[in-house]
Amino acid sequence: MKKNIAGRGFILVGLFVALVLFSLGFFLSNPVNFGLCYVDETIFDASCVNYYNKIGDALYYGMGVVLLAFLALIFIPKAFSWWWKFAIVYVPIATCLYIVTPEPHGWINPITPALVLSTSTTLFLILSILIILANILYRRFVRRESNQ
Repeated sequence: MKKNIAGRGFILVGLFVALVLFSLGFFLSNPVNFGLCYVDETIFDASCVNYYNKIGDALYYGMGVVLLAFLALIFIPKAFSWWWKFAIVYVPIATCLYIVTPEPHGWINPITPALVLSTSTTLFLILSILIILANILYRRFVRRESNQ
């Protein structure tokens, strides 16, 4: 019982951190609206906007998906250990892929950072749902058979 409470507490902390990073991503994704990149009152720096957009988009979309996963884990806290083992490996790999993906220059490289970001977040969401469902099915059927 105590382990489940600690797991739920960790899920709530993760949910809070994901919410804060999601909000930070929204803030950084809109640097002109929030006045981050202005050189003077009317001119803004385009390289500054691109820099903050890349970081902000990764946080906004990435943490949005992590936020959804944590929301699901609140209702199914026993699946957390399986999901955490997956997330601790997947998130750094997806982040590295996003960081090293170059901006396209012409038609030679059709893979853009936005494509990598959208594909990796969609895949993360699908795999997270499958892991949570697999945990539910495992606990319902395999554990029941072993107890009989």
